[in-house]
Formats: sequence, C-alpha cells, structure tokens
Amino acid sequence: RGPGNSGFFIVRSNCKMKVFMQTMVSLIGLIMTGRSDQMLWNTLLQEKRFRMVSFETLTTDKFISGFQVNIAHGTRRENLPSEHFIVHASWTTDQWDKIEKFYNVKHWYFTEDKCPRWYNFSFLPDLAERKWHIRDKTQEQEQKFKALGLFRDSP
Repeated sequence: RGPGNSGFFIVRSNCKMKVFMQTMVSLIGLIMTGRSDQMLWNTLLQEKRFRMVSFETLTTDKFISGFQVNIAHGTRRENLPSEHFIVHASWTTDQWDKIEKFYNVKHWYFTEDKCPRWYNFSFLPDLAERKWHIRDKTQEQEQKFKALGLFRDSP
C-alpha cells in the first residue's frame, strides 16, 4: 500500500477512524511546525496501531491533482477529464497561484455572481500579504486578478 494524498479525503465514521483522527488532532503541533499533514498522515497509516485502516486513492480522471493544472501552459476546464469531481490546487508557489488554478478551470466560486450571500470584498485575498520577492515576479497575474475582482491590494 503506497502513500495517500491528504489534499482531500473522505473519512468513514467508525471507531478505528475516530481513534486515527483523534491521534492526528493530538499531533497537530507536528503539522503546524512541518507545514504538511501528508507526512504525518502517511506515517500513522504505517503504524501497527492503525494497520486496519484502509484507504484508496482516486484516479486522476476523478481527482484532479496540481500537476494536471499547469498555470504556465494555460490549462482550462476543457483540458480536464470530463468525469472529474474534485480539484486539488497543489504544486503552486502560494495561495494566489491556487486561486489562479481554480479560476482557470472554472472552479473558483467566491465571486459576487456565484456566491452573493457570502461575498464580501474585504474577504478577498489581500496581495499586501504576499511575499515581496514573489510579487516582483507576478505583476501580470496580480493585475489580471485585481481587474477580475478576485484579489484586493491594501495600501
């Protein structure tokens, strides 16, 4: 059994998964310091205590992973398998690139049109929080998404 991708998972409600998830929660500090739950997730799956926990990974025609949506190549929704139902925007520089991936494949839903009840301009990602050394390289992306109303840029 190989590694699992923790970008998206469905957990069955049963005793063994309750213990597994309680263990994950109790070790949250490791995730916070290591900045990835995937390493802990896969380590625990190999532990004797959790040997009865089973998992399956979805195929890439159902679960679109980051490598399938390439910003530089301009991947669009019509380039993806038609039967997909989950998109994981991994393989990015930062969260703004994740938004671009979701937008490019028509899976960005936090807009005034698509989410009028909850949309609030002040909730948009703020480019002022983006690291300066990344901002120097992404001006074209930033201008495009500010014009589309997907980012804001506080002074």
